[in-house]
Amino acid sequence: MVGEAEPGAGPDRKRYTITETGKSEVESWLAEPIPAEPHLQTDLFVKVVLSLMLGRPARITSTPTRHPPGSHARAHRAETKGRCR
Repeated sequence: MVGEAEPGAGPDRKRYTITETGKSEVESWLAEPIPAEPHLQTDLFVKVVLSLMLGRPARITSTPTRHPPGSHARAHRAETKGRCR
């Protein structure tokens, strides 16, 4: 939902507000678990920041999956086997 333009230093800016449907969608997305993968920091960061902005506690609701040491490297080697010669 678009609000009125706000004057300031620089070009006028529009202030957007989230609708009730949008709030519901964000709440649902925040509650979805993030699948374990080597590079999940971006999604996790966004979820934590949005949770804090919405006044929700930023807490871990499940125990992280532990992978044996080197398992990501082994998986990567298996995926790229034969391509790097």
